[in-house]
Amino acid sequence: MTFSFSLTLEIILALLLVVMIWYSVILNRRLTRFRGNREQMEKLAATFNDATSRASASIGDLRIASDALQDQLAKAESLRDDLVFLVDRGTIAADRLEENVRLARDEHAGGGDSETADPLEVVEPVRQQRPAPKVAAARGARNADAGEPVAAAGGKKSAPRSEAERALLKAIRSAN
Repeated sequence: MTFSFSLTLEIILALLLVVMIWYSVILNRRLTRFRGNREQMEKLAATFNDATSRASASIGDLRIASDALQDQLAKAESLRDDLVFLVDRGTIAADRLEENVRLARDEHAGGGDSETADPLEVVEPVRQQRPAPKVAAARGARNADAGEPVAAAGGKKSAPRSEAERALLKAIRSAN
């Protein structure tokens, strides 16, 4: 039996046709499953779209919150600088007051003339070494007696006392 060339070609084509039919059946099953899951995929796409839009809105809200926090941080830094300045001035004033009180007590204990003047009145006011902070300028007018110079023990007039100095003097007098 001799096989002819055309018969061999037809057998090969028949085998290829069977393989192609088999692949088309598998592809048809997969497409059917894919079409069945189409609703689930549409729901998944809609959910993903909603999540993306919410994330975009949240980014805008975060930017707004970040700007607000930056403003608050700048204000807090300004207030911190003002507080540092005030603490420095208060420390200098307290040191001077302490020194003057100590000197006055030493003078009083040594038999000095204690009835001529209040030892606390000879306190020199704190000289402002740097510009006043923004907070102090915004407080407005001082007490009525703040602008008047106070007579010292030697009869000299000293510069007006600050509010902090007057409060410290009052506290020291009440402690004695």
